[in-house]
Amino acid sequence: MKIVKVLGGIITVLVCSFMGLMVSYRYAVRPMQIKCLRSALQMLETEIYYSLTPLPEALYGVGKRFENEIGRFFLYTSRLMTGKEMLTAQEAWEKSLNWLWENSFLTKSDIDILKNFGFNLGCSDREEQIKHFKLVQQQLLHQEGNAEKEREKNERMWRHMGFWSGLLIVIILS
Repeated sequence: MKIVKVLGGIITVLVCSFMGLMVSYRYAVRPMQIKCLRSALQMLETEIYYSLTPLPEALYGVGKRFENEIGRFFLYTSRLMTGKEMLTAQEAWEKSLNWLWENSFLTKSDIDILKNFGFNLGCSDREEQIKHFKLVQQQLLHQEGNAEKEREKNERMWRHMGFWSGLLIVIILS
């Protein structure tokens, strides 16, 4: 009977620790994803403005350079514009954002910034597009700063809180 209690206690502490690590991981990854997104958008801007690459090809080229959710987001957007669906840039961007929301650690406010950017994607002249790229870069830079502050404040706390809450549960139930 005592072995079952000890094993139950160990499992409880491990599960709670794992849950704390998962929450802390979310705080650690979000700033990196925003930074990666900013880099990808900078590359997209360069492809469109300087190389005069058509939008679907530019999205595909940028997507190939990143082997993560951000890269897959750009590849998916490109595929929606050129594949069977033949969606407009705005429709493809919005559908891809739904996928990104489900498969990344970005928050609703991050996605909203990208959604607003998508309303103007591919439907204005190059000069106007550049203004929108600059605006989204500023907004994402601000979001990255906020995400970094949240990471500093919460990552370590959640990592430790998982372990200590598991230990507390074991002590209370003993």
